[in-house]
Amino acid sequence: MLFRSQRGTGKYRWQFPPEMRIVEADLRTADGTAKTLRTIAGDGNGYVAEGSISPDGRTLLYTRVDPETQGDLWTMDLPTGRTTCILKAPGYDGGPFFTPDGKGIVYRSDRKGDSMLQVFTAELSFAPDGSVTGMRNERPMTADGNVNWCPYFHPDGRHFVYGSSAVGHSNYEVFMRDARDPAKAIRITNCPGADVLPAFTHDGKWMIWTAQ
Repeated sequence: MLFRSQRGTGKYRWQFPPEMRIVEADLRTADGTAKTLRTIAGDGNGYVAEGSISPDGRTLLYTRVDPETQGDLWTMDLPTGRTTCILKAPGYDGGPFFTPDGKGIVYRSDRKGDSMLQVFTAELSFAPDGSVTGMRNERPMTADGNVNWCPYFHPDGRHFVYGSSAVGHSNYEVFMRDARDPAKAIRITNCPGADVLPAFTHDGKWMIWTAQ
């Protein structure tokens, strides 16, 4: 995804090249060239990106944008290649990640407006064979006038972090909330410039993020 912001205005623009695909590479043989990449999802006729893999390695979760949609959430059952649209709603839904137990997802949506991205969670539904069939019990984790995006769960399965414009569009910071009681936000970073795209190590002791 190509992301552009206009500082101080609250206006944001995303570009969705239809050539975007999700690919995989074998790190044992990858040499940094396209020939060692294998396309998993996307055919060049619509933006397919922002992918993540379930903890058990079975399911690919991603965002798809095509002429008929503004951005929906899809899954691919990797053993069979079967794809399923699990969220089709007004606006753009993207940046999805699985919860640590693989039973739910967290993502952000602009259905409240371009300058008011909000974080949501939902539970997944499964077929008897373990493949994902849909989602249910969608819950808003944020509901304010800020831009809240790039959410990621802590390994404890309860807390999640995300980037937010809560202190200004020229100084994004990382915040944390409790998914069981998301009303209160705890500020994690406190530095000039944008701090976004947080993620945790598997043991939850370290956080990595992008800092401007």
